[in-house]
This record gives sequence, C-alpha cells and structure tokens, in this order.
Amino acid sequence: MKLFITILIVLSCWGVRAEPASPLAPLPVSSPATTGALTGDILFRFLVAEISLARGQLDLSVDTYRDLVNQTAPLRDARLVRRATEIAYHARRLDVALELATRWSELEPKSLQAQHIIAALLVATGKKEELARFVKEHPDALEVRLAYARLLINEKRYDEARNVFTSFLEAAPNNTDALYAVALLSLQSNQFDVAEQHFKRLLELRYTGAPAVRLYLAQIYRQTGRHTEVFDILNEALLTDPNQPELIYEAALAADRIGKLDIMERLLRHLIEIKPDHAHAYNALGYALAERGERLGEAQKLIETAVQLAPKDPFILDSLGWVRYRRGDTSGALESLRVAFEMKADPEIAAHLGEVLWTLGRQEEARQTWRDAIVKNPDSEVLTATLKKFVP
Repeated sequence: MKLFITILIVLSCWGVRAEPASPLAPLPVSSPATTGALTGDILFRFLVAEISLARGQLDLSVDTYRDLVNQTAPLRDARLVRRATEIAYHARRLDVALELATRWSELEPKSLQAQHIIAALLVATGKKEELARFVKEHPDALEVRLAYARLLINEKRYDEARNVFTSFLEAAPNNTDALYAVALLSLQSNQFDVAEQHFKRLLELRYTGAPAVRLYLAQIYRQTGRHTEVFDILNEALLTDPNQPELIYEAALAADRIGKLDIMERLLRHLIEIKPDHAHAYNALGYALAERGERLGEAQKLIETAVQLAPKDPFILDSLGWVRYRRGDTSGALESLRVAFEMKADPEIAAHLGEVLWTLGRQEEARQTWRDAIVKNPDSEVLTATLKKFVP
C-alpha cells in the first residue's frame, strides 16, 4: 500500500491520472493485435483479458495481457502494450507494470506518459541502478532524467543531482524546474556565479516563484559583499509585493547596511504596522537606534516589546543588553548579555559582552571572552573591530 501511494504522489505531480481499474476503456478492435495475424488463440486471450478486467479479476487480466504482449511482439503494437501497462499498474503489479512500461517506451520513445510511469515505478520500487541505467540509455527521456535527479536530491547526493539537472538543461534550457534546482544546488555548494546566472534566467522567464528567486539573489549579493545590489533587488521585489513581511524585513536590513537609515526606518515601521507581532522588526529598529546612540528611550521600548514577543531569542536579548549599556545601565546590560551568550555564543554577542566587562573594570575577563570567540570566529568583523578598539 505504501508503494502504491508513492506512485500516486509521483504521478500526480506530473498530471498522470491514477483511476481505479473499472473506468479503463476497452482496447480498440482496430488494433493490429486484434486484426492483422488474428488467430483464434490471440482473440481468445484478448477476450479473456478484457472479461477478467470487467469482472475485477485483475491478476488474471494482467497475466493474460502480458502473455498477449509477448505473443504479438512482432506486430509492435504500442497501444496493446500501453493497455497492458495500465492494467498492471492498476492491479499494483509494480514489477510487471515496469517491464511493460519499458517496452511501451521502446515502441513510443517520445511518449511522455510512458516516461512518467517508468520514472514513478522506478522511484517507488527503489530501483536506483535501473533508473540510472535507463537515463543513460534513453538520453531523450527528459522526464525520467528529472525523476532521477529528484531521487538523488532525496538521498542528499547533491553534486550528482546538480550534474543530472545540468545535463537536462542542455536539452531543455528554459525548463524552470531544472533551472531552479541547479540554481539552489549551486548556491548550496557556494558556486555563486552559476547560481546567479540561473536565478536571473528564471526572472527573465517570468518564473512564478520570482519573490523567492529575488531573495536568493539577495543572499548571493550579500555573501559576495555587494550590498547595494542586495538593496536594489529587494526594493525591486517590493514594487510587486509591497506587503510581504520577509521582503520588507530583508530590504530594511539591506538599507541599513548601505546607510539609507530613513528608508530602513520607514520599512520597519510599515512592517510593524502590517504585522504587529513581528518581534525582529521591533528589535532591528531598536538596535539600529541604539547602535547610533539616537532616541535611546524609544530604542529600549522597541526592544522590550521584541523581548515580550520572543523572550528566548538570544539576539533580541543581546539588543536589550546593548541598549541598556548605551543608556549607562551596565549591570542590567551585563545580566542580559550573559543570558544571551549562554544561549548562543555568537561573535557579536561576545563582542558586546566583552565591552561591558571592560567598562566594569574586568579587563582580563573581557580579553578572555574575546580570545575564545575570535578562535572560533576568526573572520568576524565585529570582533576584530572591538579588539582593535580596546586591545590595540
């Protein structure tokens, strides 16, 4: 039953109907199997198969049709093989259905339905080697190649999956499913130039998942230090989707990084207006004000609201400690920062905690906090800047 459900899911993704056996239409009498070289034995087997199907005797119908396919092989009747495949599938005779579907595909190599069924059956029955071999032997069976690539992803064989998807794109360069898969797999392996190329192509093709694509492009730009492009791509996304919370939040952070503070504040206040339970919107705005030493009372109220919404978030507790420190409440700051650092030993929290310890006259403890953090996070810009400030 589990395998049959798997097939139903796979086939439904491709639009192949999986009905009960009873609605199957009879094989046309004009089929070569029932006309040319029509012998009494062939006619008898054909009638047995159809009558068995009508009576719900699926196993008998499958076995009879299978024998009929073998007996009439020289006639190369694709309709007969297709019929046998469908009945075997509906009878849940998976191995027989796979055998027949393969023969059907050989007779009609361009049949997408045959390819869909083969792929579904190979995936459902776990025949990975056979699926790989079928892909190699039938380079034009694009749908099966897609199924194989998806199976590789399920097994976390990402490099192999990317290679299969890439080869698929050589035959179908505008297939958005393959473009999206290659882009994501390339991004995962830090091949940013390849990922960027495919994500941009998806936008050119007006891909339905454009908002997600723009977020991934923003991620690429951010990781490659192109902060202005991060803001531009997210701002472009907001033109068509102005009330999408994640887009607004990411665009606000991008605006902050390139010094567009007025835009950052406007975006975050809009986000708070449309989603008043967005803890990180309050936190980001409060922290930005605290970091610049502006409107510190308002900054603390914003962060305290964020704490109420997400009391166990270490980054929000870090912001609370930082705004307390900026307002001169060093003991309160130390309390919040210690809790935050115990929850998550993040380099920025370590930088803040060390600075508060230093201010309290506990320089050696501050140095040790920074030393431990820099060993684990040697590329942290915040830690490096803090060390230069206090330990020249």
